[in-house]
Amino acid sequence: MSGWRLKIHRKRVPKGLDLLEDALDAFDEKMKEAVEASHEGLRKNETTWPVTKYHWLRNRHIYEAYYKKKMISRDLYDFLVRNKVADGALIAKWKKPGYEYLCSMLAIDKSASNFGTTSICRYHSKIKKNARKIRSPASPKSQCEVYFIFNQSTTI
Repeated sequence: MSGWRLKIHRKRVPKGLDLLEDALDAFDEKMKEAVEASHEGLRKNETTWPVTKYHWLRNRHIYEAYYKKKMISRDLYDFLVRNKVADGALIAKWKKPGYEYLCSMLAIDKSASNFGTTSICRYHSKIKKNARKIRSPASPKSQCEVYFIFNQSTTI
């Protein structure tokens, strides 16, 4: 039995889960592969990037099925969040302007950064011009460059 199925085992499931079942199984399989993959030659923070990526993809699929495509009911969405199949906090941030493609809650956690700041996806695009560009250890996507806001006097 897959990971997400164990979370909802022996619980009354609302109608419509069959629309998401195949995708959730596929994401669960990819997540297992990412966890079992060899971590040799990778930095400590790079080992979690594939897991974060599949976590984002699974939650994005649920978000789009509910909010964009209206494929699933509110009851099913609440059931998935309540049973921790979907990350309710991350999906709630995606509904807010400026957070539409937030990669993880770690990106906006001030305690997770070296400088006590949040990543640029927390800020409006007008502020990005004043930001210095560095690679974030928390970022799971290779094409994702995370920007941090620095004072002009800050040096790296």
